[in-house]
Amino acid sequence: MSDNPVIAKRPKGVRKGLSKKVAKKRQKGDIVRTARLSFDHLNTGKKQLIQLLLKESKRILSILIEQAWIGYGLDKCNTKANHNTPKFYEFDTSDIETCLSARFIKCLCTQAQGMINAATAKNKKRLFALGEKQAELQEILRSDVVTVRTEQEVKHLNNLCKAIKTMQRRFAKLHTQPSVPTNIKIEINSLVIEQASENNTQFDVLMTLKSLFKRSYIKENGLDKTKFHLPFKLHRQYNKLASDGEKLNSYLLGVQGLDCRFVLPKAEVTGKGILAIDQGVRSLLTASQRIDDKVTSFDEQDITGEYYYNKLLQQLATTPQGTPKYRRLIKQRDNYVNSVLKHLDLTDIQEVRLEHLFDIKRNKRGVFRHNNPFRKVMFFASKAITTSLRSHCEMHGVRLVLQSSAYRSQRCSQCGFVHTKNRLGKSFHCQSCGYRNDADVNASLNHLANLKPIVNGVSRQFPDGFIWNESGVFAVPPANRIRQTKPVTNDLGWLRVIDGY
Repeated sequence: MSDNPVIAKRPKGVRKGLSKKVAKKRQKGDIVRTARLSFDHLNTGKKQLIQLLLKESKRILSILIEQAWIGYGLDKCNTKANHNTPKFYEFDTSDIETCLSARFIKCLCTQAQGMINAATAKNKKRLFALGEKQAELQEILRSDVVTVRTEQEVKHLNNLCKAIKTMQRRFAKLHTQPSVPTNIKIEINSLVIEQASENNTQFDVLMTLKSLFKRSYIKENGLDKTKFHLPFKLHRQYNKLASDGEKLNSYLLGVQGLDCRFVLPKAEVTGKGILAIDQGVRSLLTASQRIDDKVTSFDEQDITGEYYYNKLLQQLATTPQGTPKYRRLIKQRDNYVNSVLKHLDLTDIQEVRLEHLFDIKRNKRGVFRHNNPFRKVMFFASKAITTSLRSHCEMHGVRLVLQSSAYRSQRCSQCGFVHTKNRLGKSFHCQSCGYRNDADVNASLNHLANLKPIVNGVSRQFPDGFIWNESGVFAVPPANRIRQTKPVTNDLGWLRVIDGY
């Protein structure tokens, strides 16, 4: 290291791309929101300047990350080195040949620090889980020698050894150096950017970039000025965030625009209801809510008047990827998801339960679904739904719970009977009590019920079906598996309790 290294410090819990002030605000529970100011009004020279800054910043970030990653021994699969990472890193910038100024490089050092912390955080979590598994295995081996073990104990020991080997194999792959994405946004602060005090133009605001390049680079290239003004026009989202929250001095510089960040106060929870949402391909969402013991259900058509989400997925399935039409449809799909979720009324809601989906783009053998009729699933916006709904819940102070979807589409919301034959496509028909309803509505009612969590594979123990309720999982007597001709319901019309279960 050099005699005068650049030091970037971050408080505990800082994530990638967050400044110290943003991290402290999030630790207190405040909400951080972003509004983008577009570069549509920049001339060609300033756009080329932005591209030069981004290109050179990506190169410097790669050098800084590689320097700290190798210098602190993070490139090796060393348990001690990955677990005891320093709170801050020292970067030697004296040998780096660049046209950027020392102020701009200091901003890049802060961002490199956050990217390294984000990469090492995965190692720490896996090391903690691996240590618990190894301690459990050592405790079993240190106990009294048992000549004969039960079948259940042998199975648990084998599963424990397999889990340890799998976690060790995954940990061996995590010591790779984090790469800098091509579309990364550079975090800058008041060292290199400020808002112009005087604005005699037709634009709403002027942002001034200063101290970007070294003096030697300015003289060699004959630059006329050292400050560059970026004109912007404000929009409705920016004005709303500016009126409701506090603007931060840190910005994110990207290709399309400048992201301004605002801190909003945390909303207070006033409702006591529960909203359960089931995701789907034909309908974007099917929800059921319980407020004051009153249960109601609705879907995408009740919000927008049509099933437009299914039409977008059909168009995406038949459009070649990479074309302008494909990019336009992806943007249209994400905007439609945001507009639908913003129409959800969360005033009387305390908790939102969302169906948690993962690996839906693969079949049971782990192969991607490229052929029809499952090609629409390849463009399912599960991540966009989760991200948008989480943001919407934070604004209203509502807790979001990602709930497993195992057996909830096969369970009868009235009697609790679970069987694969209960659901056939879009329709649901219980083979025990004869209850009929829309399959997505029935699944949302199951998400609304307070059921004891179970995992996949339970159906193998009960090939003839089982009862799943708040107490757990129970086998069904043969008499109760007989399908009735008429459904049995109570006064609420959605819950049926079987005696003894």
